[in-house]
Amino acid sequence: VLSVLRRTLEDPEGLVREETVKSLVKVADEGDLEYLELIIEMLQDTDSGVRKSACHALAELLDPEDLAFCRLICEGLLALLQDAAVEVRTAATEALGRIAGVSEELREEALTGIWRSMDHEDKAVRRSALEALPQLVAVGHESIAKGIVRGLRDSYTETQKKAITMIKTHLPDAKDKGDAAKELRAALIEACGVEE
Repeated sequence: VLSVLRRTLEDPEGLVREETVKSLVKVADEGDLEYLELIIEMLQDTDSGVRKSACHALAELLDPEDLAFCRLICEGLLALLQDAAVEVRTAATEALGRIAGVSEELREEALTGIWRSMDHEDKAVRRSALEALPQLVAVGHESIAKGIVRGLRDSYTETQKKAITMIKTHLPDAKDKGDAAKELRAALIEACGVEE
């Protein structure tokens, strides 16, 4: 089976490669290194559908007990946070959310990548990074508050809007956060262009 799937992963048609990646999930066992290595290679594919499917497949097949391999997967996914295709960035952030639950060390690596992406020149990359934060940390976590503040101060209106909606859903007790609440309020006022 593996040799046939390897050949189809080299097919010139992107849709064939994408469906092959999806098939790998159905035949592989969690933590099966041969299959995982093949899927990791597909993170570099020229077709965005293949890269997206590879993200989903890795999230499904990773073995939380194999920290070294989870770290390798994390590195590949972090690189995709700056992918040109929004669906690939979204799939990568979702997969990072699953990997972040494996260990505190991997969560920190994922958060570092998210913070770097929030400084990216592409506005869509910055918005995807903001959207990824709740998948990496618990509701009310200080990283979400910091991300929302950065989102509110972003020059891209869609990122600002996303940050505003995140206040309600991800910071339910923001008024009780002391200094974080003050900074959040100041950023919200600044984003709305209102004088205090």
